[in-house]
Order: sequence, then C-alpha cells, then structure tokens
Amino acid sequence: EDTRIVFANPAAIAALGWPTPELMGQPLTKLIPGFRLAEHLGRAELTGRRKDGTEFPLEVSFGEVTTGERRTFTGFIRDITVRKQAEDALRKSESYLAAAQKLSRTGSFGWNTSTGELFWTQEMCRVFEVDPAIKPSLDIVFERMHPDDRAMVRDILDRARQSGADLDFEHRVLM
Repeated sequence: EDTRIVFANPAAIAALGWPTPELMGQPLTKLIPGFRLAEHLGRAELTGRRKDGTEFPLEVSFGEVTTGERRTFTGFIRDITVRKQAEDALRKSESYLAAAQKLSRTGSFGWNTSTGELFWTQEMCRVFEVDPAIKPSLDIVFERMHPDDRAMVRDILDRARQSGADLDFEHRVLM
C-alpha cells in the first residue's frame, strides 16, 4: 500500500539487475521513476530503471489483494523494448511507403475479406478522388470502375473471399 517492494521473483530480478536484498523494502520509484500508484492501477506503459541506471520501456499490470485491513498490490513487469523497437521500425517503414507512393503517384489498399473492411493509403484516396475522412468501401471502388471491368472484378473478389488468396489484377478507373 505504501509502494514499497516486498517481493520480486527471479524473472524480475534478472530483468532489472537488482539483487533481491537490495530491492526489499525499497520504494517502487527505485524501479519506475516518477511512479504514482493511483495513476497506474490496471495496466500502463512506463519507463523502468535497471540497477546500472539505464532506462527502458516496460508494461506493468497491477492487481490488488486485501487481507484484513492491509492492501497489497502486485505488479507484473514486462520489458517491451523489442516491441517498441518493432513499432518504431513499422512507423518508419510506413512513412517511407507513404513517401514512395506519393512520389510514384500510386496507392495501395488492404481488404479483410472476412469483415469486408478496407484500408487505404493516403495516395489511394488521391487516386480515387475520395476525402481521406470517408471510410473506404468496395462501393466507392465500383463507382470509380469502368463499367466493362465490373463483372471481371466482382468475379475476382468473390473468388478471393472464398479462397483468401492474395489479389493481383488490373482494372480501369473512371474519374
């Protein structure tokens, strides 16, 4: 209840680099700078601090156990460094893709065949002359499609829905 450490399992000790005796009785702020329990009940992404002083991103989930009049909080700490690095790499890759599509004046989209949901890039919105705030739909695609190509495209999309196979085809667009 007073945010003092009363137990740390071997995985936490290994991740944080602190020997058990040096942690027991210490405030949680030793491991999580600026930590305030009331603000972080549940799950939160925070910055952790190892014994060597290095800081790293962590996710912590808290639970509460009350015995008699004493409240004890449990915290499950997960080092999310690798996940954060992957998220950063994905953001960078998406940025490069958007720049390349703008430069080449090409768009791309994804389609979840089980839900029917479409995902469009900004450049796809430009190509189809659609406001990026409008939710993409196959109806919009068919509105912009040359009438002579609609039957062929419907057939390809129906087969893709059934098989889940990737699509690679061309059709004409009318603006």
